[in-house]
Amino acid sequence: MVAFSASIITRSSGTVRRESSTRARRAQVFWALLSGKLPRKAGLILVRHAAQYELTLQAETLAVSGAALPKPEDTGLFSFDVKSARIDSLRHLAETLDLLFDTYRRRLGAGWAGEVGRTKRWLTAA
Repeated sequence: MVAFSASIITRSSGTVRRESSTRARRAQVFWALLSGKLPRKAGLILVRHAAQYELTLQAETLAVSGAALPKPEDTGLFSFDVKSARIDSLRHLAETLDLLFDTYRRRLGAGWAGEVGRTKRWLTAA
C-alpha cells in the first residue's frame, strides 16, 4: 500500500497540507497541482508484508529522507540482534522502494496498455 502522509511541499508556495479528512485541504492540493506547481517533496507511507515505513521522497532526486523503520518486535534481543533487525528493515525498505519505482516504470512503458487488457480479461474471467 502507498499513501501520502500529512503534507506535500510545492516549489513556489511553501507547504500545501493534505489532510485526508477535509475536502478543502484536498481541493487546495488539487488546485496547486493543476495550476502548475510541482511537488518538491512528499511524505509517503509504504506498507509491505506488514512492515510500515514513513518517509519523505524528494521529487528532483528521488532521494529518501527521514525514513522511519519499524521497531524490532522482540524486546529481549541482544544489541547485535537489534542492529541486525534494523539492517534487515533497511534492506526491506530498499526492496520496497525498488518495487515501487519498477511499478511506475512499467506504467509509463509501452507495454502498459497490454498489461491493463490482460488484467481486465483476468478480472472478467473470475
